[in-house]
Amino acid sequence: MKNLVFFTAILLTIFSCTTQKVDVDWDRSVDFTQFKTYQISSDSLDMNELDKKQFLTIFNNELNVKGLSVDANPDLQIQVKPDFFFSESQNSSVGVGAGGGSFGSGGGFGGGVSFGIPINSTKLNQNYVIQFFDNNVLIWEGNLNVQVSENATMQTKGNAISKGVKKLMKNYPPKEK
Repeated sequence: MKNLVFFTAILLTIFSCTTQKVDVDWDRSVDFTQFKTYQISSDSLDMNELDKKQFLTIFNNELNVKGLSVDANPDLQIQVKPDFFFSESQNSSVGVGAGGGSFGSGGGFGGGVSFGIPINSTKLNQNYVIQFFDNNVLIWEGNLNVQVSENATMQTKGNAISKGVKKLMKNYPPKEK
């Protein structure tokens, strides 16, 4: 029974894994500390209303943490371009093995059998290209890729997006190193 519980826990971990990948670039000549207000162009958000609301809530909260606030006459105009697609992966497998052996005095015997069970999974890939503009000039761009299981709950998706947005905005405002 313990083995069944352990095996089930491993499978749930494999199937519920989420990943977030981020990439950021910016204009090194811009002083980002001067920007205090922003407005997100909702025209660029081509997604259903529930996903849009969830993403905007998470992203606005993170921008507020960074000291930015929404304004009708903003310092920054922000565009978010989402892209969603499903992908299949078969890079995981579960090995099941059996073996036996006997070691007596003066000799030994050994043997074993094992096989792999491939695990196919479908992942939902959520890509977001986020661009900051100052007077219609691109000054900052971030790419966020969030990957979750096809059957992930809204809460799991939200947690993955939240984690990804925090990762994306970790070093904002950017500083030259």
